[in-house]
Amino acid sequence: MTGIVSRLILAVVTIASVPAIWMLLLFLQWETRWTRDQDLAIALANLVTALLLIGAWVLIWRREIRWSPRRSALTIVATVGSLMLAGGFGFWIGEATRESEAGHIFGGIVWALLWLAATAVIWRETASERIERMQRLGVHGVTCPTCGYNLTGMKEARCPECGATFTLEQLFASVAESSV
Repeated sequence: MTGIVSRLILAVVTIASVPAIWMLLLFLQWETRWTRDQDLAIALANLVTALLLIGAWVLIWRREIRWSPRRSALTIVATVGSLMLAGGFGFWIGEATRESEAGHIFGGIVWALLWLAATAVIWRETASERIERMQRLGVHGVTCPTCGYNLTGMKEARCPECGATFTLEQLFASVAESSV
């Protein structure tokens, strides 16, 4: 199993386990009667679950991300921004339903969705990062087998220079031949 496949499986398991962890925390709180305030119990379950999600997500993807100061700052901004948006949404739901617990629950769900979506965008590999990664692997670009035009970054297997079209297998074979 490749590293990326195992990271994807871990990511799916992490996302799927978040609701179970949240419910377990609430169950433990209600069983131990640490607090009788349901709002506080749900808020604490949200906080602990969020911290676990952030920690797991960063651990899973940390080696795949090129952590520039800009990307780190954007991640922090996304965390704070998603908390503010989700908090506002949760407050609105709580007021609309007259159930503050519903606001906390929906706010926690919205926060997780917003934060995960934001990290997917912020942590995405840029074109220049992909080219650098490919060069480190010894692949200096995919070139047209017919005319030699550099096809790196193209969205289709057709050469804009000579118009020739190829299957992915043909392009991979030409890359393998050129690296020998």
